[in-house]
Amino acid sequence: MSERSGTLRAVQIKNNVGTGKPVVAVALGLFPVVAIASCSSTASRHSESVPSASASPAPPLTDAQLRQRLITKDSLPAEFDLLDFSDVAPSDGPDPSPSPASSPGPVDAIPCSDVRGPVFLGDMPAPAGQATIGVHGHTGRGWFGNEWLASYPGDGAKQILDDLRSVVKRCPSYSDDALAGMGFDSLRLNISLTSGPKLGDESLRLQIREPSKAPGIAVETDSIYIRDGHTLMLLDEQATIGTTAQPSPLTQVATIAFAKLT
Repeated sequence: MSERSGTLRAVQIKNNVGTGKPVVAVALGLFPVVAIASCSSTASRHSESVPSASASPAPPLTDAQLRQRLITKDSLPAEFDLLDFSDVAPSDGPDPSPSPASSPGPVDAIPCSDVRGPVFLGDMPAPAGQATIGVHGHTGRGWFGNEWLASYPGDGAKQILDDLRSVVKRCPSYSDDALAGMGFDSLRLNISLTSGPKLGDESLRLQIREPSKAPGIAVETDSIYIRDGHTLMLLDEQATIGTTAQPSPLTQVATIAFAKLT
């Protein structure tokens, strides 16, 4: 798998409502901004796909076109702020976080641990255009996320969602030692895929639940995928931890972001 280190914009969305400190598992601070990577053999799996008769006749969007469609301050409710990292030097900004090493190959070879949104896209063929926004802030006990836009030739975007369905079907749960030592057991992650908001040509919601050592406490993280023709939008939230479900603006932000995309 190859890693692209593009000059992608990272924008922070901060909700000023509430004074509670965000409680974040998996990673603290900025959510890494990752260029969508590609694997040679996975690329070959998709490169031979032929656009279907129902595919949009328009070509894939470019990096510049997608950057113009990223969520903006004026498209958000007043309680949200944006922090733009596009002018921050690489040494001062968020560090890239490459997808975990895996052997390139067919979809059946994608590790269950790669099901997380940005990591999963990193296992897919490189898009014709891409743009990324780091989204993080806090409302209530904490909420962090990212918006990712990627546009693919042919049926590439549709095929990626089909591949996601295949991986989740194969991996309804799996054990992971990655977070051992951070207050978690050898994790058993429970994964589910349901319909997302009724937007675009198709929409999926990926849910990952990670029980922790503490009784009654579980880490939760969701992702929303929306496909609009050649373009795939991912709203991916960073995991938060709590004894009860916390209100999440994920669907709200995804709806606003999709309106900006289209």
